[in-house]
Amino acid sequence: MSAFRSEMERQAWNTVKARKAFHWNDLEAAGYNRATAQDFVRRWEQAGLIRMIRKDQHRKIYANAKHADQPSVEEIQAKDAVQAMWTLMRRLRTFSPKDLVAHVNATQHELTQKDAEAYCRALAEASYLRVLQSPVRGGQDRFYALVENSGPTAPRRTRRWGIDDPNTEEFKPSQRRGNR
Repeated sequence: MSAFRSEMERQAWNTVKARKAFHWNDLEAAGYNRATAQDFVRRWEQAGLIRMIRKDQHRKIYANAKHADQPSVEEIQAKDAVQAMWTLMRRLRTFSPKDLVAHVNATQHELTQKDAEAYCRALAEASYLRVLQSPVRGGQDRFYALVENSGPTAPRRTRRWGIDDPNTEEFKPSQRRGNR
């Protein structure tokens, strides 16, 4: 039995299957009827072909289930919230501080939005993270991607305006603030 009911559905799948993330309106932009695009996405989710990876306000964002690297709660158990955030960053392709808070708070640790934002900002200033999407008015979050995965142990913020990395045994000063 095929997962697709028609050749049109198969073509729609080919349009989005390699994307890191998509919403049904990406299919609409590709020329598919709105209701048809929504039906395809709903059917693919029920069939396990795609998984919702995040919500951008009211929009559900999906990814191919074969490529969705959402870790389970068991996979992010750590000794503290910082280590749990680092583990998540290494597993997720893109993330926002809000994503980190949601996942870490599902474990035995507590993490505030402010702490997650501060850690992401510090890692970005030390060139561990790249900003993919800056926030805009209206509530969208800043999204990041990990660009320097130095190892399993979480780099730590220091009072010296930078990051101490136990994996490389190096101190990386903040690029934004300079050495103070």
